[in-house]
Amino acid sequence: MLAVDDVISSPQERDAIASSLRDFSEVAATLAAPWALIGGHALIAHGVPRYSPDLDLLVADDRIRPVVAVLVSGFGWARLQPHQQANRPLILRRRAESLQVNLHPARGKISCEAIARPVMREHCSVPVPVARLGAVLLMLLAADRVIDRAAIEQTVGHLRRPALRDALDWATKRSPELGAKLRAIMDNARAPRFSLRPPRLGRRK
Repeated sequence: MLAVDDVISSPQERDAIASSLRDFSEVAATLAAPWALIGGHALIAHGVPRYSPDLDLLVADDRIRPVVAVLVSGFGWARLQPHQQANRPLILRRRAESLQVNLHPARGKISCEAIARPVMREHCSVPVPVARLGAVLLMLLAADRVIDRAAIEQTVGHLRRPALRDALDWATKRSPELGAKLRAIMDNARAPRFSLRPPRLGRRK
């Protein structure tokens, strides 16, 4: 498994990530708030060396406000925006640290399943629920940004065939349309090592 130190070289940054995850995990457990790590840090947890300056967390929509209230009042976190904007994450910061934490509300079917059935991984020495790879890739695809497409291509370049097939199968079962788009990106990734399409069998003579 990929070592976090290989991607995040700064001890101070790793400490900031670990402290933020510990705070959030404690509050989420107290308030029974389902959540999962997504974005670049989730890719690191899955073995992809994808650096991200921000921490992206997916949280049950009806639990975000109580979680934020406790983080601000009891843990000294600060909100970097007065109000949550529609379809945008809520941005926080832990105390005086520079790490930005983005809280994404889980509203749709895919995101709700992502927080309901995550996988447990250790990230920066903290056990955390991580969204399954298929869910992480679908959310990157839905963001529809060049940087997120690059993250998908980087995933193809670093993970083994079984992990990629499992992620693609997971995504396709939840959304055939998005699964097809994801397959196209993965098959056309730069310098692909293999195609994820099933091999064609030749006609018998």
